[in-house]
Amino acid sequence: MIVLLLSGPGPICASAAPAGVSVTIVSHATAMGPVVRLADCVRLGGPVPGGLASVAIAGAPAPGQQEVLTRPQIEAVLTGAGLHPMYVSGAAVCTVTTPAATISPDMLVGVATAALEGALPSPAAGSAYVITPMAAPGAAVVPARPYTLTPSVPPTVGLGIVTVGIRIVQDGSLLQTIQIPLRVELRGPVLIAVESLPYHAEITPQSVRVETRTIAAPWGRPLQDLHSIAGSWTTQTVPAGTVLTDQMVAQMPAVQRGALVTVVVHRATLWIGATGLAQADGVVGQVIPVKIQDTGVIVSGRVTGSGTVEVGAE
Repeated sequence: MIVLLLSGPGPICASAAPAGVSVTIVSHATAMGPVVRLADCVRLGGPVPGGLASVAIAGAPAPGQQEVLTRPQIEAVLTGAGLHPMYVSGAAVCTVTTPAATISPDMLVGVATAALEGALPSPAAGSAYVITPMAAPGAAVVPARPYTLTPSVPPTVGLGIVTVGIRIVQDGSLLQTIQIPLRVELRGPVLIAVESLPYHAEITPQSVRVETRTIAAPWGRPLQDLHSIAGSWTTQTVPAGTVLTDQMVAQMPAVQRGALVTVVVHRATLWIGATGLAQADGVVGQVIPVKIQDTGVIVSGRVTGSGTVEVGAE
């Protein structure tokens, strides 16, 4: 008869050793994957069944932490695998450690900043973005195995606060996502209102001055050169000293609501002129309603120039 020894230091019957598998439990092991495998904690000898060494016996401890596996736990796995007879020796427990790697806050911020810089539109000549973390993230501790840092940037980014997510992926699995808020500012020449500009005031080169500033204007794109205001007027009251943005100005209409305009009616080869009252503002190329002064009839016409509206043949 062969005697199976599960927990003792050696075989009760000497005949068990030659016929069975020898199992030597080691006192310390290192987890190199997400699970602890049998081969991490034991040394096997004898007629070992194929694949036995790779059998998972526990989940790996957290990075830098330890997990203690007892001899009865290991023996239960061996018995469950149908291994018998066996000779168990070695340590009473196996202490498993997962080596840790630390991803520094500087590395996380650097990856997020580089991704955001690549997503921002190119700044105007002489300008540059200033990107500052709102708060330093904590260091990320991961198992000491190859990993990838994948940044996730919002589809639309600009000046203001932008949050970039850093996905830490290892062994094809997502370990964690770290959110990093960054402040985006622009350093460069911008247009400043010299004096208070009322609503619908024409903007001239004398209305503004150029200054170099660091600004964050999430409500609009700052205007940076005098060409950008040519033929423009204000869409709101602009206090003196304000940085002008694209949302504060618009192209001045060639025809303003309530103004008298020349209405040109085109019929075949004839051009007929009349005087009308514009019912809406209109830039060149825009269709607006016009009230013919003599008849009171309202027609639609296309603005062709300052104070001129053309009505095509019906």
